[in-house]
Amino acid sequence: MEKRKIPEEELEYLRNYDVTQFERPSVTADMAVFAVMDESETDADGKGTVNYRKDPVRELQILLVKRASHPFRNCWALPGGFSVKGESSEETALRELGEETGVTDAYLRPFGVFSEPGRDPRGWIISHGYLALIDGGKYRLHAGTDAWEAAWFRLGVTSREISRNEPGKAFLGEQFTGKAKKASQGEQFNGKAGKASQGEQFNGKAKKASCKEKSAGEKLAVEAPMTGKQTDERPDIDEVKDVTVIEILHELSFYQRERQLELQVTVKETKRFSRLHGYSEFEIVDAGELAFDHAKIILKAWQTLRRETESSGRIVFDLMPEKFTLNRLQRAFELILGRELLTANFRRKMAPLVLETEEEVAGVGHRPAKLFVRNPEEFYS
Repeated sequence: MEKRKIPEEELEYLRNYDVTQFERPSVTADMAVFAVMDESETDADGKGTVNYRKDPVRELQILLVKRASHPFRNCWALPGGFSVKGESSEETALRELGEETGVTDAYLRPFGVFSEPGRDPRGWIISHGYLALIDGGKYRLHAGTDAWEAAWFRLGVTSREISRNEPGKAFLGEQFTGKAKKASQGEQFNGKAGKASQGEQFNGKAKKASCKEKSAGEKLAVEAPMTGKQTDERPDIDEVKDVTVIEILHELSFYQRERQLELQVTVKETKRFSRLHGYSEFEIVDAGELAFDHAKIILKAWQTLRRETESSGRIVFDLMPEKFTLNRLQRAFELILGRELLTANFRRKMAPLVLETEEEVAGVGHRPAKLFVRNPEEFYS
């Protein structure tokens, strides 16, 4: 592509331009790193191994790091960091991901920009959120420069509708009478949906994380105004008629098996629909032991993963090792979607996307299971 020739008057303008006339924010990248792993793949030091000879129960896990510095010292957060001069946001995400996990070949895509004033007590800081999917069994975790440790946490999301206002039916904010409907995307996994353990209720034996070293400003940021209402671009509500408003309460639970550690946070989502358009606002009700506005970022990342899994499903292949069984692939779909899938229908839908190898896995079920790889022609054509 031919480089644009800049006119002389424009060059003169640029030479005299004062970049300091406007305040500039700092820019960061935060990664929501997901993996589907079993217990043997997440030992105490985060080291994992791929074992094709068994097909154990797996769980959807997310990577968190324990912060070693202020603000939010000793709190858990998403891996991430500041962009450096001359670096794109995506390059920042790739660099930070490599520093935290050693991962250099992850599926990585942006899913949101988080710019709510006051989201970071250090000042005006805008974060780009990236969704990263990896085969967690391949990598050894190690904490970065501003983290004590990095660990995989089992993620569970339970959602329930708490209020609904439909034009002509209810007032804005009117509460349902104790019969709040379950939001389909947040049905609590009850063991029947593919026996998904990630959503099970913790039995109270897990010890609560300690995150006591907060300054008054940090405490305020976690428990109140830090609520950060991240919104999509939207019209002026006062000028829009017949708006349907739905409020959903999302409860996120994080469980680290080796440390018997449990984290719990709550985020309220307010959905507004007008004509054929909809948008959401997110408010952190209880940040728990998560730093900054990362509870909201994690929820939006999980919703993105679920939405793309529901639509085409190709994103799930980035959670698989190079070779995998169809049972393992189906299990990953069920963990993300929160429901059991009919095996025959699932395999029919996946048939164009996979290629059968000559290898088998012994000792899985009642007979050896074939190993498959993704069909590159379907993914890259």
